[in-house]
Amino acid sequence: GIAASLEEKGKFVEAATTYKQAADKFRDEFMTPENLLNSARCYDLAGDKEKARTILTELIETYSTSQLKSEAEMFLAEIVS
Repeated sequence: GIAASLEEKGKFVEAATTYKQAADKFRDEFMTPENLLNSARCYDLAGDKEKARTILTELIETYSTSQLKSEAEMFLAEIVS
């Protein structure tokens, strides 16, 4: 909830950091891939495409069975191009 609130206020770096912290703290939770995707999206909105790319790669490699994997792959392709 905190990360979403920060994102809503346009504090994208803080939101991205908070989403990533939640993902790191709860590695085996069903929300972890979504938190990683949200973190990458916020870093992208903040203009930090390198951090976004790193987090998307982590999501794709670590959570290869997640339903969000294909979304992360498409987002990564957009960032790289």
